[in-house]
Order: sequence, then C-alpha cells, then structure tokens
Amino acid sequence: RCTIDKQEIIQPLGITKTVNGRILLIEDNAVNAMVAEGFLMNMGHHVICAESGHDAKHIFSHNDFDVVLVDINLPDCNGVDLMHQLREIEVSQAQKHHAPMIAVSAHVFSEEVESYLEAGFDGYLPKPVDREALKEMIQTKLKGSDFEMKNQEHAISTYEEPAIEQTGIIDPSVIEADIKVLGIERMTKIVGAFTSSSEQTLHELEQAAQIDNAKDIKALAHKMKGSAGSLGLSRLFEICLSIESSEDQLGRYLELLEPLVTAQRMSVDSLISVLDKHTS
Repeated sequence: RCTIDKQEIIQPLGITKTVNGRILLIEDNAVNAMVAEGFLMNMGHHVICAESGHDAKHIFSHNDFDVVLVDINLPDCNGVDLMHQLREIEVSQAQKHHAPMIAVSAHVFSEEVESYLEAGFDGYLPKPVDREALKEMIQTKLKGSDFEMKNQEHAISTYEEPAIEQTGIIDPSVIEADIKVLGIERMTKIVGAFTSSSEQTLHELEQAAQIDNAKDIKALAHKMKGSAGSLGLSRLFEICLSIESSEDQLGRYLELLEPLVTAQRMSVDSLISVLDKHTS
C-alpha cells in the first residue's frame, strides 16, 4: 500500500537541516496507514509502510530511517517487543543510524503511555493521529530534541459508556480537513478502503460470534474503531469502543449488532456524500 519505492531510500542519507526525513510507518490498519502516510508525504517526508512486525523487521534491516512510527497492536506481535527487536537489528548492524522510535496507540491511559516510554520508546502519539502533533513529533525528533506533549490530556483517558443513539454519524470537519491536506483523489481511495475493510470486518465479527470467540471480537472492534476515529465517524467509533471496552465483548456485540451494521452503512453514505460535494 506504500507509494514510495524501497529503492529510493536504501542508501543512508544522514539527517539534514530540513525537517524532511525517511520514515518507517508500521501500521496494519489500511485506512490509518493511508491517512498517516498521506500526512507524512504532504510534509515532505519519504515513507515506507509495513503491515506487520515481520515486514517491519525485513524493511528495517535493509534501510536506514530517521524516525520509526510503531503501532502498538500488530497482527503478529506486540509493538513493544517489535521495538526491542528493531533495536537489536541496529546493534547487529553497527553502521545503522539510531532512529527514534515513536509508539502509536489508541490505548491512552496515562499508565500505559508511561509504560511505553519506560520500555524504551522515544515518544508517544495517540490515535487517531493528529496531523499537527505528528508534524511536531517528527520535526523535533529529526532535530534531535525532546518532544513534550502540549496537550497532556491526550495521555489520560477515562471511559464512560457513550449515549450512542445521541452521537452523530460523522464529524464532517475531519474529512474536510483531510481533503484540504491530502486531496480529493487520495481521500476517495481512503474512503474506498474503509468501505471494503469495514464490510469485511462486519463479516469477520459475525464469524467470530458464531464460535463465541470474544478475543477476536475485541480485536476486530478495535480495528474498526481505529478506522472510524481517523475519519471522524463518531457513532461507529463509540459503538466499537463500547464493544471493545466491555467485560463481555460477545454479549455487547450481539446487543449492538443492529446499530453497528446501521452505523457502518450510514458512515459510508456520509463519507461519500462529503466526497460528492467536492467532485460535483
């Protein structure tokens, strides 16, 4: 899904005085990856994406990066473990540049954020990734300075059961802002990716429920929540959050099945409606 050819950044280049850098983006969610990649490219960075820990280690071992963005929840490994494995690759390749590694996660309880930093990460960004926070993080790491989150409230989260029926379907300001930065063509591709991936996730949720697999239901709800958050899909986000956060994921999924399916359909319709305003 990456738009930058690996061969473009095989050779180590060293950090320049500009903010442009070579970024490894490790993210398994297609929608989140496309949005973040678009932000980074818009800022002038070179980007390579990895969808799994396995791919990330292979790419990292053959390239030199200035910053690495690591999703904490990956399909084949934990982001903290992956970070340590990437550091081991750096040690084994003595000539390799020591790249700052940033944890990216929707888990924003203060103790979890602290655990990422104590584990060895050089910074933290909450999901959905805010463009300005991402920009400042990358700039400060390229310049070699420490990054302090201005909005510490992002690192502290408390969960309250949402009034789902009162939550709007979409915050159009989110996609409108993304269109301004990423362009209508890329946003059309992102919406297309969300449409297909969310439909697939609904199907996989149904399969998981049939075999009483609460673990998969939680993971799938987390996945869809991430995409919804990136696109400003408020109701779908809250429904998925409610399922993921429940002590009985299966029961909560079955309870919210109808509103979940409805929210997914209305989310797609709302996204397409916003896009149509820019293409008509």
